[in-house]
Amino acid sequence: MDSLKICKMVGSGNDFVIVDNRQGVVPETDIPDLARSICPRRVSVGADGLILIERSDSADFR
Repeated sequence: MDSLKICKMVGSGNDFVIVDNRQGVVPETDIPDLARSICPRRVSVGADGLILIERSDSADFR
C-alpha cells in the first residue's frame, strides 16, 4: 500500500482516523498493523482509534 486517504475526526474529546475501505484497499490481515502504525501520537497521525468503513450487503456501509 503506497498511499492511503484518511480523514481524522474528533468527537467528545476522542479522535479517530477514518478510512473508506469499501474498495478493499486495506486487506483484513493488514488492519492491526495499520492501526498500530497510524494511531501512536508524536510518531504518526495520532488517534484514539481507527475506523474502517466497509461494504455491507444489507446497508450502505458497515
